[in-house]
Amino acid sequence: MNTAIAPTPPRLAIDRWLLPNGIPVLVHENPTHPLVNLRCLVAGGSTEDTPENAGLASFTGSALLRGTEHYTFEQLNEVIDSAGMSLHTQAGRDHASVSARCLSEDLPLALDLISEVLCRPTFPPEEVTKLQHQILTRIRQAQHNTRAVVGRLFREAAYPVGHPYRLPPNGEEESVRALTPDDLAACHRTRYGPQRTCIIVSGDVRSAELRDLLAARLDDWRPEVAPAPAVPDAPDAVPTTSEREVPGKTQSDLIFGTLAIRRGHPEWETLRQATIIFGQLGLSGRLGATVRDEQGLAYGVHSTLDATTTRTAWTVRAGVNPANVDRALTSIRSELAKLRDTGVTQDELAGVQRYLIGSMALQLETNAGITSLMQQIEQFDLGLDYVERRPTLVQAVTRDAILDTVHHHLPAGDAITAIAGPTRSGDR
Repeated sequence: MNTAIAPTPPRLAIDRWLLPNGIPVLVHENPTHPLVNLRCLVAGGSTEDTPENAGLASFTGSALLRGTEHYTFEQLNEVIDSAGMSLHTQAGRDHASVSARCLSEDLPLALDLISEVLCRPTFPPEEVTKLQHQILTRIRQAQHNTRAVVGRLFREAAYPVGHPYRLPPNGEEESVRALTPDDLAACHRTRYGPQRTCIIVSGDVRSAELRDLLAARLDDWRPEVAPAPAVPDAPDAVPTTSEREVPGKTQSDLIFGTLAIRRGHPEWETLRQATIIFGQLGLSGRLGATVRDEQGLAYGVHSTLDATTTRTAWTVRAGVNPANVDRALTSIRSELAKLRDTGVTQDELAGVQRYLIGSMALQLETNAGITSLMQQIEQFDLGLDYVERRPTLVQAVTRDAILDTVHHHLPAGDAITAIAGPTRSGDR
């Protein structure tokens, strides 16, 4: 086990308590800067959408700001701008969120607005129609974006029909066009409630004062909402290659990967370190050094390991000259075979562990970073002492453990391969 890696990050003091209606609140008091970051997370993402209403969660999350019982869209924006604060809403696969950043003196006002958009949106038809047009435009644009197309191809190969992660979070043109303000209101009514919500705050705030401020605004928010359904693990997918032509493009995007392990798996930290060494550390790790720099087969290449509560995607992504797609894939497979055969070096292991411990120390320098870290702690049940334990967890990973984990969870040879770009010729 490595010992002299980097200074241990400071302890992150987190106060966690429940509001009277059951909402968990995580607070980090940080009086060194007069700002507050606040994030409300609601377990109401696209994993509950169906093929018929695909895009409903995302549409609803974006529409929260379009008008409430006490504010029009224009009035909300005027109040936000006049206070110099930011207020954003969105919804992804697993969560919808209402996020704010303000001066500590404006926290009561920010909480007023948050409670409005979280609890009392009205989904005005005129504003919903405007937003609908914007979403449809983005969907059409994505159909001509090689990164978006290749991501869809991989998702459809990795997840079977009926799995929540197979659907595009933003939906399809047909499904989004059919959604109405009543549909958005019904989504809010059935997915937004204290049982599914948590609140995370970092900044110049006192936990006891925040408790009173939140209780005054959210105590009467008690709709009956069913718990969010668990997302099942997808089965192993058969390695396949899918390719789609995207006219008018000069670069191909490719994904080579598989479904690996969920964030809570005992080997997740080990696989994460292997992934960073393989395609992230420095200038994109081993992949960057070989596929891009030595062989000149990619404009950019990197590996990723998603963090989710279900089986996560492990992928290599690359932007490639269409003439080099097959050679780039061969090179990626070759580098993966080397990783499976010999694992990582002691220098690589020490480097990735220095990076992980140091990057957490940097994350603790900002309220936004602390808020994101507390979200991970709550979402994945990492424990309020996670920051203190993190260096030990990182340094406990060994070369042998990485070799075993790579053998257990990464592909040997072929994997799911997706390619999107112009018509190819010359390398096949």
